[in-house]
Amino acid sequence: MNDDWRTLSMNVNYTEPLTSKLSLILNYTLNNDKNQDDKRSFNLADNPLGNVIDTAFSTKMSASVWGNQAGAALNYALKKMTVKIGNNIKLVNMDIGDDYTLQQLNRSFTNWYPSASFNYKFSNYKAINISYNGSSVNPTRNQLMPFRYNNSQLVTYVTNTDLDNSFNNSVNGYFYASKIVTNVYYGANFNYTLTSNPITQSILVSPSGAYTYRFVNMDGYNNNSYYLNTYYSKKIKGVDIQTGVGLNFSGGTSYSPINNEINKLNYNTSAFAVEMHKTKFKSYTVYLLGQVGYTVNKSSLQPDIKNNYLFTTVNPSVDVYFLKKFQLHTDAVYLWQEKTQAFANDFNRTIWNAWIGRNFLKNDQLTVKLSCNDILNQNNGYERTATNTFFSENRYTTIRRFFMIGATWSFTKFNNLKQ
Repeated sequence: MNDDWRTLSMNVNYTEPLTSKLSLILNYTLNNDKNQDDKRSFNLADNPLGNVIDTAFSTKMSASVWGNQAGAALNYALKKMTVKIGNNIKLVNMDIGDDYTLQQLNRSFTNWYPSASFNYKFSNYKAINISYNGSSVNPTRNQLMPFRYNNSQLVTYVTNTDLDNSFNNSVNGYFYASKIVTNVYYGANFNYTLTSNPITQSILVSPSGAYTYRFVNMDGYNNNSYYLNTYYSKKIKGVDIQTGVGLNFSGGTSYSPINNEINKLNYNTSAFAVEMHKTKFKSYTVYLLGQVGYTVNKSSLQPDIKNNYLFTTVNPSVDVYFLKKFQLHTDAVYLWQEKTQAFANDFNRTIWNAWIGRNFLKNDQLTVKLSCNDILNQNNGYERTATNTFFSENRYTTIRRFFMIGATWSFTKFNNLKQ
C-alpha cells in the first residue's frame, strides 16, 4: 500500500458595511484535492516470489478534484440580536483514472450551501440561537469507482459512475441561562438533519453467501437524524455540592436496498444523567457522573429480531492535594450493556487510572507525575453498532495496563495582574 494525497486551498473574504447595522459579506474559495491510491495484492499460489501483481484484487487510482466556490451573505446586527442569511455556490470538477482497468471518469457537480441564523442575547448570561445550513454532498471517488482489494473472494464491489449528489438540511439550536450568584445553570441544544436523495450501499446476497455491493442514490427516500440534550445544575447550600441532571435523546431513520427490497432502520437512544461536583481549592476535588439509558433498534426486514438494550455508565474522579506540592489523582469509567437477541452476553468493563505528581516552579506550572493506566487490566476494545444493513459488536486489541513517567507544563498559570 502506497497512498498519497495533497490539498491546496485559497480563500478570500470581503466585508462591506452597508449601514451601521447591515453588512454585506462576500467570499471566494479555490481548492484542489489530489489523491493517489496504490493498493496491491499478490497471488502467492501462482507466483511464490510475490513479484506479480494480481490486478483483479488491486487498485492503482489517481483522482483530482477542483472546486470553485463563491457566495454572499447579509449580516444584520443590533445590540441584542443578530440575523444572518446567505448562500454559496460551488462548481466541482472531478477526474478519476484507474491504471489497471484503464477506466477514466470525468464528472461535474453544482453544489449549493444556503444558510441562515438567528441569535438573541437576553443578557450576558442568557441567550438563544437557531441556525439552518444546507449542503450538497458529492459522491466520493471510492463510491463512484470502488477500490479493489483482497479482503474476501466472496465480496464484489461494483462501480456506479452515475451517482448524483445528496443534500443535507440541518437545523441547530441552543439555549443557555445561568444565575452566577446562586450557581444555577440550565439549557438545551438540539440538531435535526434531513438527507434527501441519500447515497447508500446496495447489497445483493446470493444463495451461496457471496456479497455484491454497489453505492446508489435512494430516490424518493429521506434519511434523518436528531439529538436533543438538556441540563439543569444547581449548588446545594450547606454541603456546597454542585449537582446536575440531564436528559439526552438521539436517533433517526435510514434506508438501504438489500436483495432488491428496501430495509428501514429506526434507531433511538434515551438517557438520564446525574452529575455531582465538589471542590476545595488546593485541597480536593470530587466528581461523579452517572448515566442510564435505553437503545431501540428496529429493522423493517427483520421485525422479529429484538436488538434493544439497557446501558449504564459511571465516571468518578478524585483529586487530593497534600504536602503543598503533591497531587494524587484517580478516575474510572464503568460501562455495562445488556445482551440482546443478536448479542448473547452482557458486556461490562471498568477502566481505572491513577497518578501521583509533584508540582514545581512558580505558580505550580510544571507537574512531574508517575501514572498507571488501566489498573484492573480490563481495557478491551469494544463497540456496538447498528447501521441500515447490519448490527455488529466489535472487540479488538488495544493498549491495556501500563505505567508511565511524564511531565506537564501549563502555560495558563500566570501571576495575578498587579492593580
